[in-house]
Amino acid sequence: MIKDISTCACINDLALRAKSRLPRFVWNQLEGAAGEGGGACRNEDAFGKILFRAHRLAGPLHATSVEMFGRTYDQPFGIAPMSLADTVWRGTDRAMADLAASCNIPLVLSTGSSSTIERMAQIARDRLWFQIYLRASKTATLDLLNRAWKAGITVLVFTVDYTGEHRWNATLRATDSRWALRTTYRLLDASRRFSWALQRIINGPVRRANLVSYDQASSANFPESGSNEGLTWEDLHFIRNCWRGKLVIKGLMLPDDAHRAISEGVDGIWISNHGGRHLESLPATIHVVGAIREKLGPATPIILDSGIRNGESVLKALALGANMTFIGRPFLYGAGAFGPHGVQHAYNILASEVRIGLKQLGCGTPQDLGRQSIAEVTP
Repeated sequence: MIKDISTCACINDLALRAKSRLPRFVWNQLEGAAGEGGGACRNEDAFGKILFRAHRLAGPLHATSVEMFGRTYDQPFGIAPMSLADTVWRGTDRAMADLAASCNIPLVLSTGSSSTIERMAQIARDRLWFQIYLRASKTATLDLLNRAWKAGITVLVFTVDYTGEHRWNATLRATDSRWALRTTYRLLDASRRFSWALQRIINGPVRRANLVSYDQASSANFPESGSNEGLTWEDLHFIRNCWRGKLVIKGLMLPDDAHRAISEGVDGIWISNHGGRHLESLPATIHVVGAIREKLGPATPIILDSGIRNGESVLKALALGANMTFIGRPFLYGAGAFGPHGVQHAYNILASEVRIGLKQLGCGTPQDLGRQSIAEVTP
């Protein structure tokens, strides 16, 4: 087993160590995927079937930076929203906010995060975006939006690809319906992961910090206790009318939906299948980005996530039409493997792979990537 952080050469190394250090129920939550996990695997496998065309004698690398909504970020990737990140390791939220501030990349704070909007905004400053699930109470939704705006957040991500239900077959098989047996199993499981158990005992339970004042949604029932079920275009209108800043809609996979969202006043499209966590039989996001780019034209900001596990995948997404990518699980692998310090190491790996990839492709900047950079895409 890898023990030294310096010997973790890739994101998969971090994942293997995290799996060995975390209780099984925590790992299952981190890796949870719909059905038999086919969608999550498809996301990753699709990137591996794309080959580059490398241009030689093309000059030096000038920058890895990209612009999004009037701000320049140092990398073409940011940190995706993740609920209850501190469940993996206490201090993960803080480590991601510190990383966003020090390395100048965007961090999207989940509605269900384990740290408050206000605290995270103090640390990440103007690199912080906010992700909203529509709450059952629109009063609570409005208050969350007002809190985000007052904290200095100017980019809102409205997530529309979760209806409040999913079936993770692997988790269902491992979960005993009897509360006493399930609790006993978790206690025994945690006791075999001494480091994880000790920091949990010292720091106490993790809660969805932004929601405690509204209802009991700090429990495991979120977001079922909210209302992402049966969203309509009217709900998008409600969010658009309530938010003064830039609005991104997350979870679209069809060109026509993306085109309509832009016509309804959305500022950017986030292509996502939620990492394969909620519907198994969706296509990989990398397979739909080209069609959406063609439908929207060159001016519309397009973001992509799901299945990105290395810097080369980031560059493939840019070459096929995305302006920027967001990455989730790899940062939690880092936290699970080495605590908060692992979050920085995950970034170091990805940033190095992006830099080396651009040099090898003969691209001076990420903006030099395009369809001409792709040699082959295998379905």
